[in-house]
Amino acid sequence: RASVSLMDVLQLLDFRPAQRRGDHLRGTCPFGCTSSPRDFAAYLDTNTYYCFSCHRGGNQLELWAALQQLCLYEAAEDLCHQLYIQVPYIYRW
Repeated sequence: RASVSLMDVLQLLDFRPAQRRGDHLRGTCPFGCTSSPRDFAAYLDTNTYYCFSCHRGGNQLELWAALQQLCLYEAAEDLCHQLYIQVPYIYRW
């Protein structure tokens, strides 16, 4: 999660904000729940999002997982491959 930003995910989704104020973006929800250009809010400073129409929210990894219908681990692997980042390996003791 630390290697991938919400902006990276939004670019992969071809998200086009209707409004930008600093690190806050507004646009149409990528889940397709509404056509209003202000319902989906992306907060780049905290890597979180929220849709005021369908009430979905979370971080960049959860957004990718939900849209691609993957579990979080598969979503993390997929994002790493999409962004040409080496998949981190977590050592267990």
